[in-house]
Amino acid sequence: MTWDHVLEQLEDGICLLSPELNIVRINQAFADLIGEQIEHLIGRPGNEVMQGLGRRGVLSTQSSKSEDLEYSTDRILDHLLENPDPAPGASDDAADIADHQRLRTTLIPLPEDDGELFGYLLVLRDSSGAVAHEREIARAEQLARLGELAASLAHEIRNPLAGIQGAVDILIGRRDPEDPERKVLEGVRNEVARIDESIRKLLVHARPREARARLTLLSDPVRRAVILGRSHASYLKRNQGKSIRILYSGDQERLSLLIDELLIEDAVLNLILNAIESIEDSGAIRVSVKRQDSQPDRPASATIEIEDTGCGITEENLTRIFAPFYTTSPNGTGLGLPAVRRIVRGHGGTIEVESTPGRGSTFRIRLPIQS
Repeated sequence: MTWDHVLEQLEDGICLLSPELNIVRINQAFADLIGEQIEHLIGRPGNEVMQGLGRRGVLSTQSSKSEDLEYSTDRILDHLLENPDPAPGASDDAADIADHQRLRTTLIPLPEDDGELFGYLLVLRDSSGAVAHEREIARAEQLARLGELAASLAHEIRNPLAGIQGAVDILIGRRDPEDPERKVLEGVRNEVARIDESIRKLLVHARPREARARLTLLSDPVRRAVILGRSHASYLKRNQGKSIRILYSGDQERLSLLIDELLIEDAVLNLILNAIESIEDSGAIRVSVKRQDSQPDRPASATIEIEDTGCGITEENLTRIFAPFYTTSPNGTGLGLPAVRRIVRGHGGTIEVESTPGRGSTFRIRLPIQS
């Protein structure tokens, strides 16, 4: 077995640099991580090749130091990753590395037996998955602490709130139906009820019930959510003049999945109500259930799609809509979409969103089809 064969079996990118930091030899993994062909990299200055990665901020570094070297590897790494202007005609394909990619670099000096510097070994390792995993753990810990705090606050608020509601009910009972003060007290009671509902949602988010899955026709809970959504749309038409059509297609897809149908119904209804709120005067919401056959990078799934013609979501807000308590609605709690994502993930699924401001949004829930 040759060294070339060994290098090509490695998942890490390996690059041999000369003492002058020119590329002498690389393996295919290194070329793939950089985004260029091997023959286009050999002989080029290392910092010219690496500058795109440094500019995109996808690198973290560590070095293997040697006190006998004229330059420490920290300084060499700084030189490699600095951002000089590209040489005339130099390729800048490295700048096309995906924004979500994260690479770790290690630089190892290679001294000869007589102490002279033979060159450097530069190692690139794709740590994107590890970084994403670390973020997910941090997020889970944050939500756990948030849940404990929310449950404690809800308990402290709900007890006196019950006393306030009871006192208001007594005062209302002592007023004549035409008494102006009765109207004021009824308004207070409604606000207390609204606060209590917000606290209930907060407790559901802090202490979600475990899914009770059974084999269910997916269209059943989706159809029930559509019926409830249409009822709400009818109410808004009578009282606010909104004209919203909710269209449904999916009964032809006889997809039976292991799901908690009440949780799936809650998730779909939440998305429908959000869609209704995003429509100012008139518009349409399309809800569908369909099967997605397996792809090379994705197993077969059942997809629930909720598409609206509402105001849409800005690119900035798209990155924040699933964060607890984040909302752009004056009456929202910011707990609906985090709850939807938690339900979907609890079923082993994913949720995606596409949106164009001024044209509308599309949410897709993908649930795995058990073989």
